[in-house]
Amino acid sequence: MGWKGNLRKLNSTLNKIDRESKRKYRELEKRQKERQKMEELEQAKYDVEVYENYIEQIQSLHKEGSEKIDWIALKNEQAPIEPLLEYTKKQEAEFIYNNFKPNFFHKIFKRVEKKKQSLLKKVEEAKNIDEQNYEQNKINFKKEFNEWKEQVELATKILNNQEEAFLDVIKQLNPFDEINNLGTKLEFKLNNNHLYIDLNVHSQNIIPTESRSLLKSGKLSLKNIPKSLYNEIYQDYVCSAILRVAREIFGMTPRL
Repeated sequence: MGWKGNLRKLNSTLNKIDRESKRKYRELEKRQKERQKMEELEQAKYDVEVYENYIEQIQSLHKEGSEKIDWIALKNEQAPIEPLLEYTKKQEAEFIYNNFKPNFFHKIFKRVEKKKQSLLKKVEEAKNIDEQNYEQNKINFKKEFNEWKEQVELATKILNNQEEAFLDVIKQLNPFDEINNLGTKLEFKLNNNHLYIDLNVHSQNIIPTESRSLLKSGKLSLKNIPKSLYNEIYQDYVCSAILRVAREIFGMTPRL
């Protein structure tokens, strides 16, 4: 084969490599577009789920609430028991020491006294551990006792209808945090054993003006919410917030 033949062969090989490279490039480009399409679809699904979950959330505030507080049980709860210094671990170590019986190897290697000193040392260490545990138990008891005392005093005030105590409970427990996070403002006033609650909702910040749905093509659809549907969502939200507030108040109040 002459040089022209070799050149034609080389050109044919290069063209084949070039065609393969372009085919591979088109395949990768197609896969990239498919990937982008899938990412767009997943993002659209996510956006719709977030929107639907938010609507569900603002319409179902009343379905959740704090546990009812049993103020009578809290008032009558027994005080924590003050700990006693008990040498439990020391007694266990002493039992081992007193019942030590040297074996053959202890005797033959003259390790009896050494073993007894080791066991005696463990008795002292066990005594120290018992005392350390007692000191820690005293610290824990003091904390638990103070908490119990505050609990009994607060429960007594609540059962005696002391207004400041009830407002303090609302402030400390803050059961309306979820509602507040949605942009609703709550104000409380107590007067002559009557609780007045002002519930201020900010519909423009709470109720969305656009709905989100998924088209058959997989694309995200944004549409203005019809006025009638907007008002319906707004009504559900206000009612749900009111019922949630009432539920929390009844849960914190011994009698109403």
